[in-house]
Amino acid sequence: MSNSLNKIIQGALKGTTLKKIRFKRDPGNVEAAESYEGYLLEEDGISNTATIFVPELLDSLLSVGMDSIEEVQPEINATICSLKASAVCILSDLGHVTCELDIRKIEDISSIEQLEFYLNQFDLSDLDILNIYRGSFTNEKI
Repeated sequence: MSNSLNKIIQGALKGTTLKKIRFKRDPGNVEAAESYEGYLLEEDGISNTATIFVPELLDSLLSVGMDSIEEVQPEINATICSLKASAVCILSDLGHVTCELDIRKIEDISSIEQLEFYLNQFDLSDLDILNIYRGSFTNEKI
């Protein structure tokens, strides 16, 4: 796959909820510490295999054994948490968040790209976005 196509795919993947994984080339070889990060596309529980996408490998789509991958837990920092809390407040005030399910969707967001993607579905003004941003630092609105 071409390098530019890989970059496009990586950019798109940042906004998804695909599980991020670490793939070890040879899990049986303790001395082979080389591993790669990628995304889990599909799991097959019957054959205990998975289809993964590893952008940095030449053959980036691989079918591997489940024992050769481990899930990478994303780091959730305080900034994204405060932005999500502020987004819930502003979207509630605007009538876009009306139930527990809407709040749960926002709580499940794990990256700034996913939050931006979520917010893009609403017709928010620049002032609304500014209020979400300001609300993540203070409780002020303009």
